[in-house]
Amino acid sequence: AYFKVEWSDGVAQHSLIGFLACNRRHARLMGIAEFFQCKGLLDTYFGLMSYHSSKDITMLVHEHVKAGWMSHIADIESYWRFSDSRGQWALERNGREEILLESIEKPFDESIILWHVATDLCFYSRGTSGNSQCARICRQISNYLMHPLFANPEMLLPGSRRNLFTVAYDELEAVLQGDDDLSLLDERGLTLKIISKAESAKGFIQDSWVLAQDLTRLGDDNKMWEVIKGVWIEMLCFCAGRCRGYLHA
Repeated sequence: AYFKVEWSDGVAQHSLIGFLACNRRHARLMGIAEFFQCKGLLDTYFGLMSYHSSKDITMLVHEHVKAGWMSHIADIESYWRFSDSRGQWALERNGREEILLESIEKPFDESIILWHVATDLCFYSRGTSGNSQCARICRQISNYLMHPLFANPEMLLPGSRRNLFTVAYDELEAVLQGDDDLSLLDERGLTLKIISKAESAKGFIQDSWVLAQDLTRLGDDNKMWEVIKGVWIEMLCFCAGRCRGYLHA
């Protein structure tokens, strides 16, 4: 007998701000889960969404690797330099912005959070006009890389710290402290509220806001999203080569 097995095209997603919005909308349910000491399990699966964009992302990775072999890799040294890039190549092609380079030279799990929040800030503050497909795929890769950090950190990179998700989440709540009318806001509304208060934030949220401001200064929206896409593709390839296959399986 012949069985045709199709590879799933689903890409798991976890959004930090989306997680906060979900908790605010379902505060009563979360309170019950916490009472029965099962909130951790509920957090892992509740609100988890998936986009069918695996083929599109795979194509972007293929183009990135092909471009590396065609114009960057010449010997063993340049091969390892290309493989070790976490966004440096994308930024160098568009001018060396010190703030941007600093954000990807931090520990990898910290860089993921910074770029994840900054991507959401750019997505909702600038919209997706002009390069909507690129903006959406950037956000889907961003949410995908946040998923293992939240649910299975070793799948992202050995030594990744799941508690950083909690730290960033607590910082988001601190930014919104004192606002009682947030339960009705969706992810976009909550992000715009965070943007309006981000200047006075601390930690990851402050750094992400500064990063988003610098990204918007790169030029028009098309260039901004192309840079963000380049960084996310490099981050995806960077961690893919540093995680054992059985963890993905």
